[in-house]
Amino acid sequence: MADAYIAWEEAQGQVAVPAPTQAVAQPTPTPPTAAPEGYLTFVVNVHGWVHVEQNAATLLRLIDLFQRYGVRGGFYLTAPVARAYAA
Repeated sequence: MADAYIAWEEAQGQVAVPAPTQAVAQPTPTPPTAAPEGYLTFVVNVHGWVHVEQNAATLLRLIDLFQRYGVRGGFYLTAPVARAYAA
């Protein structure tokens, strides 16, 4: 699914997305100049059973993006999905 989204973004001509195997330069965080006007919550509800290894890799990429940009979010998995990803 992530590859399909990357292809879609590239087709839009708005964002040049590096391949997952390429090194990505770390952005320099910019301190906020004013108090935030609001907050946004990211919630990822996981139901990936068909391609467990690819889904787990996508979740790890999301976690990396969240950490890189200082974004907080929640990941919700059922116990069977968590066991499948751990295996």
